[in-house]
Amino acid sequence: ETPDKVTGRVGKLMVLYCKFTHPHHEYKDNISIIWSERNTNKIFFKYTNYPSSNKYKNVIMNNVETRYKPMGDPRKNDASIIINQLRKTDTKMALKCRVELTEQNGAKFECPHGPINVPGDVSASMVIGKRGGGATLRCPFSRTSAKSRVITINWMKGTPWGESVVFNFTRPYPTGG
Repeated sequence: ETPDKVTGRVGKLMVLYCKFTHPHHEYKDNISIIWSERNTNKIFFKYTNYPSSNKYKNVIMNNVETRYKPMGDPRKNDASIIINQLRKTDTKMALKCRVELTEQNGAKFECPHGPINVPGDVSASMVIGKRGGGATLRCPFSRTSAKSRVITINWMKGTPWGESVVFNFTRPYPTGG
C-alpha cells in the first residue's frame, strides 16, 4: 500500500510510505527491506531487520549518499522510509518497495511507489485571521494543458522555509471542448 504521488520541498525531508501484508504474522527471522528505482532496479536503500537479544535491530547494507533511514517497523508490516535533504533532481524518481522474508522459502512482496515531486521555488502569501474565524485563501493559477481533466491544489500550513503541513485538494476540471 503506497501513495500514487508524494510532494516535498527542496532541502526538507520526505516520508515514503510502504505498508505490506503477509501470511506470516508471527515471523521471527530476518526481514529485508529494499527500496529501488522502478525502471532500472538501482538500489537506493536496503536494510535488514533481525532478532537480537529479545528485540529487533536494523542493519543498513546500502544507503545512497546516506540520505535514507528507516521510519516504519517491519515487524508491524511497515517498510516506510525517510529521505533527507530532498533535491530538485529527485523529481519524477519512481521507487518500489520490496520486502523479503529470508527464512520463509524466499517469500517476497513488492509494491511500486508513486513518483516523487519536488517543485522548485515555493511562493507563498500570508493569510491573516483570528483563531476560530474564517479566512479567504486565494489560489490563482494557469492551466498548463488544454487536456487537463483534474486539478490538484496543495495548501501549506507553515512557512516555505520551515516544517509545514500540506493539504491536498483534487477535483475535476472542465476542459474547453
